[in-house]
Amino acid sequence: DESHFEVFNRKNKSFVRRLPSESDKPFNFQPRVQGDGGSINIWGIMTGKGVGPLVFYDGRMNGQSYIGVIEPVLLSFIEK
Repeated sequence: DESHFEVFNRKNKSFVRRLPSESDKPFNFQPRVQGDGGSINIWGIMTGKGVGPLVFYDGRMNGQSYIGVIEPVLLSFIEK
């Protein structure tokens, strides 16, 4: 499976439940950075035989680049 994680400046809204007395506490605020803040893409595998390695990759993938990234890792995992 693959996942995309945003480091800062999340594009989705996040909601926080807090008491009225906690509204100005620092833990209720998320840090912001100028620009995009960065993101990371990760691919990993889990099977009945165990958990495989994580693969970190940049940018979007089409089918051919997806195979190129995971094929060496997947084949070595299957061979074990």
